[in-house]
Amino acid sequence: PPTPPPNPTRGGPPATGARPPLAGGWYGEAFVQYHSREGNGFVTRGPLAFDDEDSRIGYFGALANEQEFGPIFLRALTVTMFPDTLADNGVAAAERSDYVNATAKLAAGWDLDEQGRRLIVAGEVGHAFDTPERTVLGLPGSGDAGGWAWQLGADIEEFLPKQTIGIVYGQVDGGWLISNDYRQNNELAELRWQYQFTKEFRIQFRARWRRDLERRAGAAFLQRDRDMRIRATWKF
Repeated sequence: PPTPPPNPTRGGPPATGARPPLAGGWYGEAFVQYHSREGNGFVTRGPLAFDDEDSRIGYFGALANEQEFGPIFLRALTVTMFPDTLADNGVAAAERSDYVNATAKLAAGWDLDEQGRRLIVAGEVGHAFDTPERTVLGLPGSGDAGGWAWQLGADIEEFLPKQTIGIVYGQVDGGWLISNDYRQNNELAELRWQYQFTKEFRIQFRARWRRDLERRAGAAFLQRDRDMRIRATWKF
């Protein structure tokens, strides 16, 4: 099946290798990661720190099903755990706690016509169970930062021959710290287009608009960003 929108909720390893089959088309995956003092090679955001000796090993697990159920072609649940990496009160403080989050993803597709046009809709929601203090992240108020992250995207395949176009919108609270595509305390809207010239060669274009959800302490306004990129990929 086609790939749903990019995963904003984890920076863990890709789904590779053997997939132990379970009942009803479900399969499970589990990974153990080694973390050096400088990090783990994936995107992480402060105040995650890997200076504690007990933070050397991290864990990631997934339970997924790619069998079609009506228009639904993907259901997945994931859990990520980084022991003793969360500096709740800032990296200058000695206290560390476990950073644990879970995500759920659902994707569905519908054929639109006999010319091959197909609508793909995918959504994802995640929650971090322990988050840093709002003051550590420079957010107003007191208490823990929010730990939710979600996104919803839609693509039309073959809207023109060999071309796919899509949109994504999502929001990430300040306490979500391992996103590949989203910053903390951020909302994002994205337009993307792909032209698959041949099986080996394609061009992709992405335009993104981002804005802080909450104005940071001392900031005069909400930070806003715009960026675009074009990427050509040739497989050989």
